Amino acid sequence: MQLLYTTKTEYTLEEYQKFNRTVQYEVNHLNWTMGIMMALLCLLAYFQEDFIFVALAFLVPVIFPLVLGFQSKKAYQSNRSVQGTTTYSRFYEDHFETTSSIGISRFQYEDIFQILETRTNFYILLAKNQGIIIVKAGCEPGLMDLLKKQKEESAGRRKKGKQRQEKTHG
Repeated sequence: MQLLYTTKTEYTLEEYQKFNRTVQYEVNHLNWTMGIMMALLCLLAYFQEDFIFVALAFLVPVIFPLVLGFQSKKAYQSNRSVQGTTTYSRFYEDHFETTSSIGISRFQYEDIFQILETRTNFYILLAKNQGIIIVKAGCEPGLMDLLKKQKEESAGRRKKGKQRQEKTHG
């Protein structure tokens, strides 16, 4: 199979925290969790007639990101095999490979769970909490197009999977 594109990513604390933050908000719907918690605290304030719960509700969007940052820093620092690792990614027509000091991995595009895109990065998720960071600044224009195409295709596979699951359970 002919090599189409290559890129490399330095797994720094900053990149890891951006990855973790994006996954928490986009995949795990942290905004919804915070919103529900804030609403429950406001309801509690109303029924208990104690408006300290309203103050706590307004602290939720401040506290959650701080805790998330602390937890992701702790996770990064506890995994020495990832710290400062450089990962080289090679993209082919039907699959991609990553190489780092940890080893070599090969993935078929149809095995991608989801691709998230931010202003600066792509995150190729292999599961809800496991993925590969691709920094846009290191991408050739064709690679960005390929990743956007795979992003759409993975979204279509997830949608079909949900529909199939609803038919069997519904």
